[in-house]
Amino acid sequence: MSNIVGGIYELREQIGAGGGGIVYLGWHINLKKPVVLKADKRSLKVGYDILRKEVDMLKNLSNSYIPQVYDFFEESGVVYTVIEYIDGKSFKDLLNMGQVFCQSDVIRWACQILNALIYLHNQKPYGILHGDIKPANIMLRDCGDICLIDYNIALALGEDGAVRVGYSRGYASPEHYGISYFEDFDTNVYDDTEIVNSDTVIVTGNRKITKYSNDKSKVSSGIRLDVRSDIYSLGATLYHLVSGNRPEVDATKVVRLDDTVCSPALASIISKAMHPVIGKRYQSADEMLQAFLDIYKNDKRSIRFRREKKIVFGALSIIALAGVISVAVGMKRQNILQQRLITVEYSKNALQEGDKKKAISLALSTLPDGNGIFDISTGAKGQEALTDALGVYNLATSFENDSRVELPNIPLKIVSSEHNSLFAYIYHGGTIIYDPNLRKEVVRLDLIDNAKANVYFLNDNKILYTGDKGVSIYDISTGKNLWTKDIVNEIAISGDENTFVGITDKKIFVYSVKSGELLKEFSLNIGRNLPVNNIFADNGSDIFCLNKDGSFLAVSLEDGSVRIYPINSDDPKDNDIILTGPSDYSSFKGEFCDDYFGYTASKEGNSIVDIIDIKEMKQVAAYNSDRQIKLKVLDNQFILCDGSIIESIDIDLGKENQLLYLDDNKIEDFDIGERWIVVSTDNNKVGVYSKSGKNVYEKNSDMSFFDIKINGDWICTASRDDASILTIKNDNEESLISMTYDSLYLHDEARVSDDLNRLILFSIYGMQIYDKKGNILSEIEFPDRKNIYDQQYRRSSNSTDIYKKDIFGDVTKHILSSDLVEGQSFLEVFWYDGTVRRYDDMDGHLISEYQIDKPSKEVYEEFRTKNYKVISSINKPTKIYSIKNNKILKVLENTDYLTYVNQIEDMLLIEYVRASVSSENVQVKKNSDISGMTSVEKYGVLLNSNLEEIARIPGLCDYSKNIFYFDDKVGNIRKRGILSLSELKEIAKKELRN
Repeated sequence: MSNIVGGIYELREQIGAGGGGIVYLGWHINLKKPVVLKADKRSLKVGYDILRKEVDMLKNLSNSYIPQVYDFFEESGVVYTVIEYIDGKSFKDLLNMGQVFCQSDVIRWACQILNALIYLHNQKPYGILHGDIKPANIMLRDCGDICLIDYNIALALGEDGAVRVGYSRGYASPEHYGISYFEDFDTNVYDDTEIVNSDTVIVTGNRKITKYSNDKSKVSSGIRLDVRSDIYSLGATLYHLVSGNRPEVDATKVVRLDDTVCSPALASIISKAMHPVIGKRYQSADEMLQAFLDIYKNDKRSIRFRREKKIVFGALSIIALAGVISVAVGMKRQNILQQRLITVEYSKNALQEGDKKKAISLALSTLPDGNGIFDISTGAKGQEALTDALGVYNLATSFENDSRVELPNIPLKIVSSEHNSLFAYIYHGGTIIYDPNLRKEVVRLDLIDNAKANVYFLNDNKILYTGDKGVSIYDISTGKNLWTKDIVNEIAISGDENTFVGITDKKIFVYSVKSGELLKEFSLNIGRNLPVNNIFADNGSDIFCLNKDGSFLAVSLEDGSVRIYPINSDDPKDNDIILTGPSDYSSFKGEFCDDYFGYTASKEGNSIVDIIDIKEMKQVAAYNSDRQIKLKVLDNQFILCDGSIIESIDIDLGKENQLLYLDDNKIEDFDIGERWIVVSTDNNKVGVYSKSGKNVYEKNSDMSFFDIKINGDWICTASRDDASILTIKNDNEESLISMTYDSLYLHDEARVSDDLNRLILFSIYGMQIYDKKGNILSEIEFPDRKNIYDQQYRRSSNSTDIYKKDIFGDVTKHILSSDLVEGQSFLEVFWYDGTVRRYDDMDGHLISEYQIDKPSKEVYEEFRTKNYKVISSINKPTKIYSIKNNKILKVLENTDYLTYVNQIEDMLLIEYVRASVSSENVQVKKNSDISGMTSVEKYGVLLNSNLEEIARIPGLCDYSKNIFYFDDKVGNIRKRGILSLSELKEIAKKELRN
């Protein structure tokens, strides 16, 4: 079978089917990798846009133990969901093969499943249920870890528009059948009850209830599934893995596991997870995971062993005693290792949540320094977790998650200081002034109980704020208020920071910032529309601002009009300037910029923008849009955001200059710093872009961010889904920069010359060569670029031989390291017609040109190092063999394209490329015809002598002479030496001390 759907997916074979549709093994034609496509032929009763938004939410999920959702589309009445292909075997298959699992493995897998459930259940706003946990939906990867597949991706698909959840007999909770037991239910009383055999029951929004044959049982109808339903199904799955038998369908009939099957502690966890009464199970995945952390502490056999230890010691001989001690030590060592492996998972969670310090601390705790009998190290897993937490190899971008700052309440807005690196995190009823450089709270101030409460940074030490006892100025250096005046609902400050105004109901007060003296007060002839005591109020929903010298006050009024009041006139309300009369616009935003005032007025469906010359009192620019336009004054110019476009307005020339375009992503908020543009988007992403529009950092989240600010090297984001602030740091350490280049030159790969004195950038379009100071030495374009299929940068210091299949399918030598003389290096380019050209990396001149057999369409490569042979082939797992005896040593689960292999002493560095269609449409100076081309993400994986992964190296562009090189794509090549475990520990301890 061969059929193309969605334009880029080939359906290759059917691998599953069910009531909801068919599951196919597919092939992504552009990315050249296997995928899974779920085809659902049920009618789509909800709006496509609604379903699209929900699937986009799933696409942003990222967890080690759940597959990635790539895409969603509808074609010819069939709805397809495209999911990551997981290579491995399901536990259903393993059980059918008669496989027996040891308890320690089951516990480890249970913790990994719970890790995935914690992640899914805590997705905003309501969480994601799996709904069908069973052995068939858990894959065991070749690396020994699990992947929880088939989580609730069906969403709103169904004939009646309801979320449809099937169930699997033996693993389904009572709620799946619409049954709920009361808290006083006693399973011993109802042993004769039975669930009516009904394989066809499907739980929907209108639940069909499967009734009990015994009318004495206490049940109720209309039950909804929640996280505890997943807990039951997990317990039932573990029951099957441990015992080899599927549990009884009726939860009241499940026989508790005894000591012959597993430890009492594990049996107790499974029994509690499968309790018929939903309130008597574990109430969350976190709670159940904690039970596993404490499993050995609560194991009766361990408790009994400790109690009887003295008796045993007295009764046994020295030899027997040594045997008992050996068993006890072995048990304890295994227990410690298991708990530390679970701690590794906690470290990964903390890092995903943005708590870097916690992640470092947890990972470090799994790698003890001592050599004692109980100093058990988690080895490769702990080292990898510590490497990730430290971010020592995250040099392809200078940005990284730093920490989360917990707030007492949901944030209302973020205010950044123009005088220093401080931020004000404003929440309902207060604010935290935070110094990200010191990672600590400077002061916490009480604010008026109003969503319009605000903070202004006056200089390095003084803060103007709407305090709960009145408007105040706080002096950071003394820790005291300099003065406190009237209580007002809202304040605005002049650009020169000499004057501020406050408003209470319909009255305006004008004050001196320096002394707090009341300079003037006047009433408005129309009331203000102030959202009071509303924690979810939009802080940009109306206008209240002063111009630079405090002579004009602009306001939006509750009748939908916008007016400017001349503060210095005798009666400002009698001399107001009406910019727009009463209207049905409900949301306003406006700011002064020198002699101009700009504002937006929005209502459902459209927005208008006006920019007024306040000296001449005339309109100088006007815009309208069918989307809500955002207007800000940044860098002393008006900046507009219209959907996915950010533009600056040149008033003198009367035109807009595009700063950023994000294709399909709608921008929720943005800010502009000295070097970067930062945005939050409607698909829960935070992005950092260079001034040329290149994406240099992106963070996917389970939350939507409504406010984002950049201040120096720090970015802060706020979400109404969580009472915390995420901080992101730009660590632009100059000592790590090895070379620089023209940031506007688009390229796929970057290499450092053998003598470390030159940088070579190349793609199928051409080649640039730079010296160490960033000067261009040479630039060339390649002929017939559409027919180039491969490029290899070769240098004599490489010690890897490469073999490929030729057109006849025979494995032939491609190029050997021994072919190069000392100091020789060049770029080798291959065309589909068999032409090979070598370009010198000194000045780019053509060294030689020759013909080889045309390349095979089948991608097959062998990389041979001193000790290893690595075979890479599309759609097949990568395998590592011993050169000595050709014995297979390791199978790698990674399906990304393997590009190169290096042996570093007894370690292996494997380089990969992951291709993805770029969503950027940026302004470029050169190679502009490839804007929007497929972007290439390069990374490396470092394996230890046991071929265990100890480091993931994102953005790796080159390796030479024990140095990793990273391309940040904005003009810098950074470098980092290989760090040993002891060096990682020292860095971690230093981080924790700071």
